[in-house]
Amino acid sequence: TWDLSTDEQGRYLSAATHQGRTLRMRLADGVHFTKHGAAYLTDHLLPRLEREFPLVRADSDDAVAVQLRIDSKARGKVVPAAAFVPRVVPPEGLPVLVLLHGAWDSWGIWSDKAHADLLRLAAEHRVVIVTPDGEPFGWYLDSPNVPSNQIATHLLDELLPAIAAELPSNGRLAIMGNSMGGHGAINLASRRPDVFDSVSTLSGAVDLPFAKSRTQLQELLGPYEEHAALWESWSARHRLAATPPPWPLWLDCGTKDLWYPPNVALHEQLDTQGV
Repeated sequence: TWDLSTDEQGRYLSAATHQGRTLRMRLADGVHFTKHGAAYLTDHLLPRLEREFPLVRADSDDAVAVQLRIDSKARGKVVPAAAFVPRVVPPEGLPVLVLLHGAWDSWGIWSDKAHADLLRLAAEHRVVIVTPDGEPFGWYLDSPNVPSNQIATHLLDELLPAIAAELPSNGRLAIMGNSMGGHGAINLASRRPDVFDSVSTLSGAVDLPFAKSRTQLQELLGPYEEHAALWESWSARHRLAATPPPWPLWLDCGTKDLWYPPNVALHEQLDTQGV
């Protein structure tokens, strides 16, 4: 409950926004929760418990949240991932959607923000949804400078086999991501074009050189001016320029989003390529 009820400096939150209302988090003693604060905490805590333990909601036949824990040689640690699995699975299994998070987040953010929706959508669309971890600033790539940041290798060579072995997959596989995860979706699929059936991005960071001033990327790849070829080898737009995608590709980006210009440029590039 600690990070749900404190700020980044470890101080108790004075207020919380829950069900469209922002009210006091705690009573006058500054310690105990108000009813509003308790409801906020409970609604955020339950999804975390559901993805840690194989709990089944008594009032729903939709799906169940399960956790994968992968002993990753690529990353040198045990890496978790959440999966949202329909409770009714045909003998042949179900298709799988890998859903990648954006920067500043981790594998649990989709559950924190949309747990009930993911359970419902998994059952409604008859698909297993998997939310893996890409570190807050891992960029879904293998870094020559940071040995523990071998995230592309982890996802392609460790997560995908774990999905096939531990989840009811029928072999059909899609990948989708938000912002940094949109870059990751195209980047990973372009490295295994025969594995994925479709790719989708939401405000995808589709052109890494567009963000060449970001310290986090410089730490992983070195300064762009000195390592342009390396940057472009991990850049979604540059990879698709070399090899047009063989799978359906969905680009979605708001016109006022930071990544709108690179998405427009990629769209025009794909039109020129006849995609």
